[in-house]
Amino acid sequence: MELGTDGLGSVSASEVDNGSSDNCGALSLSLDQTDFDCDDIGVQQVILSVEDGSGNMASCISSVEVVDLLEPDLDCAISVSQQVENPGDSSVFVAIPIALASDNCGVIDIVNNYNAGGADASDIYSLGSTLVVYLAEDGNGNTESCTTEVIVFADSSVVAVCQNISVGLDSMGTLVVTGAEIDGGSFGGEGELTFFINGNTVLEFDCDDQGTIGVTLLVVDELGEEDDCTAEITIVDNISPVALCTNIELGLNEDGLASIIPEDIDAGSFDNCAIEGLEASQVSFDCDHIGGNHVELTVFDENGNSSSCSATVTIVDDVPPVLDCQDHELSLSIDGEASLTIADVLVMASDNCGIESFELSQSTFECTDIGENLVFLTASDDSGNTSTCEVEVVVFDDIPPAMNCTPMISQQVETPGDSTVFVSVMLVSATDNCIEVTVENNIGPGGEDASSIFFLGETEVVFIGTDGSGNQSSCTTIVNVIEDLTLVAVCSDLTIQLDEDGSAVLEADQLDAGSFGGIGELSFQINGGSEIAFDCSDIGLLSLTMVVSDEESNQDSCSSIVEIVDDLNPIALCQDITLYLNSSGNADLTVEEVDGGSSDNCEIVSYVLDQSNFNCDHLGENAVSLLVADGSGNTSSCVSEVTVLDTIFPDISCPEDVTIEIAEGETEGFVSLEEAMASDNCEILNIENNYNSNGEDASDIYELGQTVVVFTATDQSGNITECQTVVLVIPENIPSDEYQIGGNISTDFGVNINLVEMKVSGDESFSEFSDTDGNYSLTVQSGSEVTVAPEKNTNWLDGVTTLDLILIQRHLLGLELFDSPYKIIAADANDDGLVSTFDLVLLQILIIGNSDSLAGNTSWRFIPAEFEFADPGNPLAEFFPEFKEYPPLSQDWEEEDWVAIKVGDVSGDAGLSGMRISRATADFELNHQSDAGTHHLVLTAAEDMNLSGFQMEWSVSEDIYIERVDMQYSILPRLNVDFYNFDTQTNLLKVNWWSADAQTVSKGDEIFRLELIGEVDPMVAISALSLVSAGSLWQSEIYLNSSSGLEIRHPRLIAVKFSERKTQNKLFQNEPNPFDQLTAIPFFTVEEGPVKLEIFDRSGLEIKSIDISALAGMNRFYLDLSSLPGGVYFYRLSSKNGDWRESLRMIKVEK
Repeated sequence: MELGTDGLGSVSASEVDNGSSDNCGALSLSLDQTDFDCDDIGVQQVILSVEDGSGNMASCISSVEVVDLLEPDLDCAISVSQQVENPGDSSVFVAIPIALASDNCGVIDIVNNYNAGGADASDIYSLGSTLVVYLAEDGNGNTESCTTEVIVFADSSVVAVCQNISVGLDSMGTLVVTGAEIDGGSFGGEGELTFFINGNTVLEFDCDDQGTIGVTLLVVDELGEEDDCTAEITIVDNISPVALCTNIELGLNEDGLASIIPEDIDAGSFDNCAIEGLEASQVSFDCDHIGGNHVELTVFDENGNSSSCSATVTIVDDVPPVLDCQDHELSLSIDGEASLTIADVLVMASDNCGIESFELSQSTFECTDIGENLVFLTASDDSGNTSTCEVEVVVFDDIPPAMNCTPMISQQVETPGDSTVFVSVMLVSATDNCIEVTVENNIGPGGEDASSIFFLGETEVVFIGTDGSGNQSSCTTIVNVIEDLTLVAVCSDLTIQLDEDGSAVLEADQLDAGSFGGIGELSFQINGGSEIAFDCSDIGLLSLTMVVSDEESNQDSCSSIVEIVDDLNPIALCQDITLYLNSSGNADLTVEEVDGGSSDNCEIVSYVLDQSNFNCDHLGENAVSLLVADGSGNTSSCVSEVTVLDTIFPDISCPEDVTIEIAEGETEGFVSLEEAMASDNCEILNIENNYNSNGEDASDIYELGQTVVVFTATDQSGNITECQTVVLVIPENIPSDEYQIGGNISTDFGVNINLVEMKVSGDESFSEFSDTDGNYSLTVQSGSEVTVAPEKNTNWLDGVTTLDLILIQRHLLGLELFDSPYKIIAADANDDGLVSTFDLVLLQILIIGNSDSLAGNTSWRFIPAEFEFADPGNPLAEFFPEFKEYPPLSQDWEEEDWVAIKVGDVSGDAGLSGMRISRATADFELNHQSDAGTHHLVLTAAEDMNLSGFQMEWSVSEDIYIERVDMQYSILPRLNVDFYNFDTQTNLLKVNWWSADAQTVSKGDEIFRLELIGEVDPMVAISALSLVSAGSLWQSEIYLNSSSGLEIRHPRLIAVKFSERKTQNKLFQNEPNPFDQLTAIPFFTVEEGPVKLEIFDRSGLEIKSIDISALAGMNRFYLDLSSLPGGVYFYRLSSKNGDWRESLRMIKVEK
C-alpha cells in the first residue's frame, strides 16, 4: 500500500480477502486495522475476520507492506552573482540563499556538491561560473535535486607590486633576469599581465656586473592599462669553483725520491668566472710513501669561493734490483740427490729501496735433473720489483745400475708341428741410485720382460740395463725350446668378393686358420689343387675341404664354408645426346642412346630412364637420369644432358601474286593481300614481312611497278622459312606490252633453292629472288633484249662436310667416279677447271674454320637446265653457260629452269631443311695420360671400325689450356696439324680427317690427343672437354665404310679413363707447316741431355746442324730458315749417344 502526499493510507477487507467461502452463502468481512501512516512503513500483520449468517466465524492473517514512493520537494536559488573585492583577486566569499525542502514523511538530509554546508552553500568562489547541485533525501530513500549557478566577476584595475631580489651568476658566469622574477604580486587588469624591466622584457648580466642595481618594473595588461614600481637587484657570485682531481702514479727515481706540483693532480678544475690559484697538501715523496697517498687539491676563484677535491698519488718503486750471477755444477749422491744454495750462484745484488728477499727457482736436484738445468735466482724488493738472473746448473750421475737374471729356461712347444712357443721369462731385476733403469734385451721390445715366442733350440737372451746417465751393466738367460711333431689341420670360413672382372681366386692356404705340427714345411690343397677359381655363376655359399700335408706325407683335413659375393656397384656411364623433334613435335629417347658404356663385373640386368619422351616443352637442355642394376641388387646412376632441338623449318604459305591497276597519273595504290599462313611442329613465334610491320598481313600502299614481298616465319627454335608474293602495280588503260620469264631453280639432287638473286641486265636492269619452292618470275617489257644470270654467294659451308672430301678423293683416285657433271663442277673448289688435291685442301680449310670463303669462286653456281654437256664425265673441259641471253621479247618464256650447284657439296646436303639425323653411333673413349708431368687427353676407338673419315666439334672449358693437338701417335695416316682448328674466342675445337681407302681401326687405337699446359687435375681435364653433337656449322659425324657404301654415324663417348703412359723420346711435326721463315720443332725427351737437330734438302744434303740442350719433358725449338729457298726439307733429331733418331718432312714456301 502506497502512502499519499499527506503521509496517510488505508486498506479494505475485500483487498485482503483471497476467496474466503462458506457452505451457506453470504459472509461479512472485517479487518482489525485499515488505516496506516509514515510510522507504519514496512510489513504489517492484519487479521481478516469472516462471519456467516448463522454467526459462525473464522479468521486469517495477511501481510500488508506499507511503502512511501513520493520524492521530496526541493527549492533553491537559480543563480547568484558577485564581483571580487580587490583588483587582481581571483576569488571572493559569496552568500547563497539556503535551499528549502519538504516531504510527506519528513526530509532526513540536504547536501551540496561544493562544501559541507548542506542546505547552505555560502563559501569562497573563484572567478567564473560554478554550478552548485543540492540533493534532498527522505527517510525512505526518495531523492530530489536542484542547481544554483554562482558567477564571480573580476576587478580589471592594474596594480604593480615589486620585490628586491638577490641573484647569483650561473655556472657559465651569466645571469638573465625577467620581470616575473621582480614581480612581487602585481594584480588586476584584463587578461594576462606583461612585465618590462627598464623597458626590456629581460636584463642580462655577467661577472663584471656584480653588485646592486636599481631597476623599474612596468606592468601592462592586455588592454594597455599599466602601473610601475621600483626594485633593487643584487648580483653575486656564490658558485664555488669545480675542483676536479685526477689520480696519478709516480715512480721513485734510482735515489728513492719523487715530487709533484698542484697542476699534476688537477684534472681541469674550472669556475664560472675565473680561478685565482691552486694548492696541494703534499708535494714531496720518498720510499716511506710507497703506495697510495691522499693529497687534497684546493681551488680558489677571484671572489673568494673555493672548493677541494682529493687525489690519490700512488708512489711506486718500479726500479728492479741489480743482480750478477754465475753457473754451478752439482754431483748426485749415492741417494740420487744434490742441493744448491744462493751463495753458490750469487755474485752481487743492490736496490734503491733495499732488497727484501732472494729465491731460487730450484734448490734441490735428483735423478730426473741429470744434465743441464736452467735455474733462476730472483731478488725482490719491498715493492715487489724483481730481477732474475739465469744460471746453468749441471747435475752428474756416474754410478752404474746392478743387474740380476735367470741363467737357463727350458720349455716344449704347445701343439704338434709348432716351431715356436711362447716362453715366460722371469723378469730381470735392476737397481740404480737413480731408480729409473731402462732394460733392453736382444729378443724384442719387452725390456726387462723377454717373454716372447721362441723358435726351437737354444736362444741366448742378453739383458742390458742403462740408467739415465748412460751407465750400463748386463746379464744373460739361455731359453731352450723343445719340438712336438703331431700334424693338425685348422680351417676358417671366408667371404670372397668378386673383383671388377667378376672373378676371384682362392689360394688353398687362405683357408688355413693356423694348421700346425708335422715334420718340415706344411702344404695345402683344395679339391686336389693349390687354388680354385670362381666367377659370377658361383655367387652364394660353398663347402670346401682343405687337406694339409707335411714333408713326411702326413695329412690332416678340415672343412670351410666359403661365401662368394658381389658387392661392387655397376659403373653407370652416361653420354650427352641431342634429340631432334619430329614433324609432330615429339622425340623418344632410348636407353641405348643415353648409355655411354655402363658396365658391371658380372652383368647389368636392368636399365631405367627417368624420362624417355620429349616434346616442344623440353626444348633445350634436360637432365635425364639412367639407373642401372646388376643381379646382386647393386645399383648406380648417372645423368645425361639431353639437348632437345627443333630443326624442322616451319611451313609457310604466301598470298598469291597479285596485279592491280591504278588510275593514269597516279604513282601508288592500295593492295589488299590475304594473310600469310604458317604452321610448325612446335610453335610459330612470329610471321614478318619485308614491306611493313604488320607481320602476316602485307596489305598496304604499293608504288607503281613490281614489289617482291618476302614473308618470313620463325618458330620458337629460330628456324626460319620464307616465301614471297609478287605485287605488280600498273597504270590502267595501258595495253599490256610485258612478258614473263620464269621457272624453277633446284639442285641435281632435287632440292629447291630459295633466295637466288635473278639478275636482269641489258635493255633493263633489275633483280628478283626465287621463292621457297625455288620458283622465280621476271616481268620484262616487250621488245627488251636482256640477259638473266642467277647469283647466290652466302653460307659457304652450307652442305659442305668431311663426307664431301671423302667422295671427292675417291673420285680423284678412280675408286668411285662421280655420276653427274654437276658433282664434278661442285668439286672444283677454286674454279681453276680441274678437280685436284688442292681443291681438297681448300675445302678442308673451309670446313675446320680457318677460312670462311673460297677465293676465285662463288658459293653457288647455276647452269641452265636444258644445257647438255658434250662429255658429262669431263664438264670442266668445255664451256658451260652460267647466264642466259634472250632476244627482243615478244612472248612469255616459261619453264626456264636452272640447275643449282653448291660448291664443295657432292653429297647433296645443301639447301635441305635442318641437319642430317642419324640414330646410329660410333663409340670412342677419352683417356687421361701423364708423361713425366706433361698431361694429355687421348681419344681412342672403343670398337673396331673401317673408318673413312670424321668431323668432330669439341667444346673446351676455361679450366684447361691446350698447348696443341698432337697427331703423332694417331693410327690414322696423314693426320696432321692441317686437320684441326682451335678458336680461342669461342673455345671450340674442330677436328676432321678423311681417306678414300677405309682405315682399319681396332678397339683401343689412338685417334688424336690434346697436349695441355701446366699441372692439371685429371678429373678437371676430363670434364673440361665435351663432344658437341650439333656443331655451330655442322654436325659431328663419323663415316664408316660398309658393304652397302658409306655409313654416317654420330660419335659417342662411352668411357673416360685415367692411366700413366710409359714415355719415350718423340719428334713431332713442325708448326706451322708449311711456313715461310720461322717454324717451331716440338719434341719430347724422357731425360735431360744434349740432342742434335739436322736439316737436309730433298737430295739428302745436310744444310744445317744444331746442338740443343734438351729438358726432360716437352721441348720446342724455333728454327729460322728465312735464308733458304722454298721447297721440301727434312729434319732429323737424334740423341747424343745415337740410340734414338727420328725424321720428319717440312715445307717452306716463298713469302
